[in-house]
Amino acid sequence: MDGFGTGEVRMSAARGIKQVSLLTGVFLLVSTSAWGVNRFRIGDGQLPLGSSGNVVGIVADIDQEIVGLSIALDFDPAKLRISEVRLGAGLIGLKPEFSDGIIDNARGELVHGIILSLTETIVERRIAAGEGVEVLRLVVDVIAEEPASTTLDLANAAGFPGRLNVMTDGGGNSVAPSPQLSDGVLALRRLLPVIKHIQGNVGVAGDTFLVVGFNFDQAGLQVTICGNEAEHRLLGDGQTLQVFAPACAAAGFAVLEICNSFGCDTVAEGFDYDLVGGRQAPGDCNGDGGLDLSDGVCLLSHLFLGQPAELPCDGAGEMSLNDFNGDARIDLSDGVGILVYLFQGGPAHAEGTECKVLTGCSNSCN
Repeated sequence: MDGFGTGEVRMSAARGIKQVSLLTGVFLLVSTSAWGVNRFRIGDGQLPLGSSGNVVGIVADIDQEIVGLSIALDFDPAKLRISEVRLGAGLIGLKPEFSDGIIDNARGELVHGIILSLTETIVERRIAAGEGVEVLRLVVDVIAEEPASTTLDLANAAGFPGRLNVMTDGGGNSVAPSPQLSDGVLALRRLLPVIKHIQGNVGVAGDTFLVVGFNFDQAGLQVTICGNEAEHRLLGDGQTLQVFAPACAAAGFAVLEICNSFGCDTVAEGFDYDLVGGRQAPGDCNGDGGLDLSDGVCLLSHLFLGQPAELPCDGAGEMSLNDFNGDARIDLSDGVGILVYLFQGGPAHAEGTECKVLTGCSNSCN
């Protein structure tokens, strides 16, 4: 079946019903109504621009048992394309022997008929009376390029053969009164997230800031900063996210990206991380701003005489500053490494020779 071409497309949903992988998720649109009449109806809803594989349900309110039905509707072929018709949840278990119809994506017309049985057992197989029985599912692609609204118009068309919305009883008679028809109006929208502006986006990891925009209430929302997922929550106005800045290895502006099931929006200057730490010369044990003989003596004295009692910097900065050979330990080899570098042309500090910003350090680089 080629549901994307022009002209008429034959379709069958009676046997071999398959699950189709949807590109944008399933939008099952139903509505509620007063009970006590025969009715076909399609609920209002919204679909994302550019999406395909959206599922729109057609439901029936039935005040008596029936053995078959037909659905006829018109749609705007400039905005929508119907690629497939499937049995609804209310009919799959009944396994109709006939389920077939025509999709005309050039004219924007669809007709589909269902009969439970074509054999003598027809009187024993019925669609039970009930409210909200899902009879069909339309697989709909949105081809409109701009936001708009469009109607799935359940409509009877005269002619031979006619395109009619009909329910049929066990004697082959159309159920009277004829079913009422309730059309569905679909809003075609851009549903990917849109970042309009950011407030308070400067600080350190754990600080909060606000992002204002659109479509933050759609499925699959995820926020990342500096490539790391950020905790967030949507405020009551539905347009503002409170975001908690995650850890980031670098200072300065980091990229903010907000994604949902329909796409992403990105801001290069998303959050400005404050400088945490100070500039230090790698290996500067005594904190005088440079690397020389006294730093080798300082490190060896700390290791074997306990003087100074503490090395400069806290946390990870202490290791980065004093681990001269980069083996993730501070020991004799690091003190010797300083002397070999200074007086025998040995390898430089594992972090290099330029001043660096090290976490937990003060500024002391010359």
